[in-house]
Amino acid sequence: MAIEVQYIKITDFMNTYFKPGQAPARNTVINMIERKEIPGKRFGKVYYINRHEWEKRLDAETENDIDPLVKMVMNG
Repeated sequence: MAIEVQYIKITDFMNTYFKPGQAPARNTVINMIERKEIPGKRFGKVYYINRHEWEKRLDAETENDIDPLVKMVMNG
């Protein structure tokens, strides 16, 4: 069974996973992708987040009872 990889644009990522006004800056997210802190890729000039891998990380962090979004931003 193949796993479908679904990439979402950075803006969609920030709108989906963060409350308004609490998302990191676009450049911060790009830097986190380039440093492999967030699963993502650059296609041409546009950066995308691997939604499947991101949600796996969220699930793992949630099991540890830590707010994963706060942890990702603070560690970035």
